Amino acid sequence: MNQKQALIPHLGMEQTVHACERDWKIGRLEISILEKFYQWVLPQLAPPFEALSKIIDKLPPALAADEFEKEKERRDAVLDWNSPLIAKYRETERGQSQMFLLLLQINHPEATLDDAFRLAAELGPERLEGIFSLAAGQAIPENPKNASGPEVVAYRPGQRTGRGSAGA
Repeated sequence: MNQKQALIPHLGMEQTVHACERDWKIGRLEISILEKFYQWVLPQLAPPFEALSKIIDKLPPALAADEFEKEKERRDAVLDWNSPLIAKYRETERGQSQMFLLLLQINHPEATLDDAFRLAAELGPERLEGIFSLAAGQAIPENPKNASGPEVVAYRPGQRTGRGSAGA
């Protein structure tokens, strides 16, 4: 059995960015955000077992069992952040905007999908990827402020900030 590496090695960070003429506080990735993203993906997929149910009785038993297992794996992949299926949705403009909206709505419940899309467009793909990585706890910045990324307002205790160490 292939063991997966954990998606979230530690809690992510809240961040503040200035875009679209105002400051936006972006929340950290929480399990509730993942669940909302999965629920956004589900209606875009064909119902599990729908196509298979139309032909399964015509297949030899061994092939039917194999196809049933493949369909179970496809269904379960919707609940796996690292699956190619979820990655496919995460990598689209709609998917990135949806994820950004969910992170924004933690602190800005009034934010809309259009707000998230405009912010993502202004920030650009590289900064957006950095924001997502920090929110998910996949990266910790060496310097909280730099030319290519947002100013980090919240940081992990003990993290060096470039202005002295935290807690000093």
